[in-house]
Amino acid sequence: MLTISQRKLRNLRMPEIVCNVGLKIARRNVEQIEGKVQTWLTDVEEITGKVMKALKDDNIRAIGVCGMGGTGKTMLVGKVARQAMEEKLFEEVVTIVVSQTPNLKKIQEDIARKLGLSFQEKMTDSGKADTLLHERLKQGKKILIIIDDIWKKLDLEALGISFEVDQKGCKILLTSRSRDVLCRDMDAQEIFPVGVLLDNEATYLFRKIVGDIVETSDFQSIAVEYIPRRCGDTNSILMETFGGFGLPLKDVYTVEDVRNRGVHIG
Repeated sequence: MLTISQRKLRNLRMPEIVCNVGLKIARRNVEQIEGKVQTWLTDVEEITGKVMKALKDDNIRAIGVCGMGGTGKTMLVGKVARQAMEEKLFEEVVTIVVSQTPNLKKIQEDIARKLGLSFQEKMTDSGKADTLLHERLKQGKKILIIIDDIWKKLDLEALGISFEVDQKGCKILLTSRSRDVLCRDMDAQEIFPVGVLLDNEATYLFRKIVGDIVETSDFQSIAVEYIPRRCGDTNSILMETFGGFGLPLKDVYTVEDVRNRGVHIG
């Protein structure tokens, strides 16, 4: 004897069966994605809190954040920088992007400029430049130096940054794809890993943040074409483009538009 569900199933045409099954699977997948996205967002908030706690610890001078490309490391330390300034933990925050081919002289000049120092031509040679920075950091002001995207050992001493007692007001926050670089090469005392969303999870979060505008044809260069191709970078695109910079969504349509606003997305 056929049950009610079996009778219904018998009366359904094959396309209807496929549609019903597909809807159930889709709903289940959305629920799973929602759960993973919420977990990721919670993790990011927890890591931010842990980094802030480490910055308040007088015994910790170097802190690292690690994770594969596009997991939101830059977004996270940017948020930390803003929060640290709001809480008046530091008088100045300096952010430097290093990348795969660090230029020591340029890094020195960037740090000096952001600290209000000016290198004369004769001061840009190695030795004198690091002495100038060293003396500046000895003045007692609380300074947070964020060095983003480290790929290999960076000689902080050569930059004029040390962990001596006379620079106790200076703290370093580093980001890298490699935990080993942070631990072995940069001597980070605390390291916090950032997880990554899968492509479909990140795209789901993107659509939740952006809303209906994601369906407009002008927006497709980001929502449909760019994001699926970049996968691992999706997290940082989501958070930096729309969360970290507060851009008006109705005005953001293409990757080029976003770049023109000074947001780096690759």
